[in-house]
Amino acid sequence: MKLFWKGVNLVSVLFFSLFCILFQSTLLHEGFGVYKPDLILIVIAYLAIHRYPIEGGSIAYLLGYFVELNSAAPTGLYSIVLTLTFYVAKLISESFFVSNIISQMLFAVVISLVGKVIFIL
Repeated sequence: MKLFWKGVNLVSVLFFSLFCILFQSTLLHEGFGVYKPDLILIVIAYLAIHRYPIEGGSIAYLLGYFVELNSAAPTGLYSIVLTLTFYVAKLISESFFVSNIISQMLFAVVISLVGKVIFIL
């Protein structure tokens, strides 16, 4: 039964991520313009705290592929960026004690900055 709920959790994370991708590319783009938040990096921060490295890395790669399907980015760009961002976030989350809501919010901000730096490089 526990394996069933882990599968349901995986599917719900993927559907929520697809919703975030669609929401980010349509409504947030119209409302915020250039200064829109990157919701996928927040999902990557969640995965880094709550998932194992292989599972979270695979999900991050899939999310990068889904972002590429929705944008005109070259193939592999977002997949590599989000996977690298996940592994850096995993290293940071294992190095520091991220337990309460304030530290998790600060962690999400730091991971958003790290993701943007990796994207620029």
